[in-house]
Amino acid sequence: VEKEYTEIPEAYNLYLQGRFFWGARTKEGLNKSIECFNKALELDPDYALAYVGLADSYFIQGWWGWIPLNTGFALAEENVFKALAIDKNLAEAHTVMGALYTWKYWDWEKARNELELAIELNPNFGTAHQYYSELLDIMGENKRAREEIDRAIEIDPFLPVLRALSGSYYYNEGRLENSFDEFDNILELDPKYGSGSAHWFKFFIHIRKKEDLKAVEEIKKALEVNPSTATEAEKIDSLYSNVGINGVISLLIELKLQDSVPSPYRLARLYLMLDQKEE
Repeated sequence: VEKEYTEIPEAYNLYLQGRFFWGARTKEGLNKSIECFNKALELDPDYALAYVGLADSYFIQGWWGWIPLNTGFALAEENVFKALAIDKNLAEAHTVMGALYTWKYWDWEKARNELELAIELNPNFGTAHQYYSELLDIMGENKRAREEIDRAIEIDPFLPVLRALSGSYYYNEGRLENSFDEFDNILELDPKYGSGSAHWFKFFIHIRKKEDLKAVEEIKKALEVNPSTATEAEKIDSLYSNVGINGVISLLIELKLQDSVPSPYRLARLYLMLDQKEE
């Protein structure tokens, strides 16, 4: 409570703006967040939180495929080291380090140490609980993963990514109605969250429930969010009428393959829906 990270109010305001745009999880939002954090550092070159903001933004840019993954991870690491050089007890910095140990290095022990330290330093930093939840989920500690993501949501109930993670856990557990509710919560908070990712997940839920017509409606909404695929949304109804849901899934695969950095995970998921296991 007594800690002052910067004595320049405008730098603090820019940091808050950066975090707002970072939380939106859109390509445009991440670019704006980086701009805000850099402006904050122009005002205060020793503002450790702004370096962490940059690290977080580059990490997410790489994760979502808006810049090459290795580039995003490298820039995240570079900036988090700058933050730790200024303040070695910065919970936000140890949170990013935990994420890097999880997703870049796959070093579960170091990741756990960093994230537990982050939570010890600041128990009220929701993202630390989020990233710890992701690690616990990987480790198969599902009950504890649920506890951590619920704690993150309790701290920051209006951050869509937390709802998305909660919804994905429910989906994996087969609790489809709970999952559906979480993605509805996201759409209420931000209809364009993650470039339509909430609609994508609702599409997967409807497919799993064998509700093809409802799945078609959701994927149309997902495609409409992105200007590059908006025109493809107009083809979905006729495609479904002519060749059924498998034809729609085949079109989605074609569109994903056209991405500058296609998501292997989403492609794998779509191929599996067509029972094309080798692909």
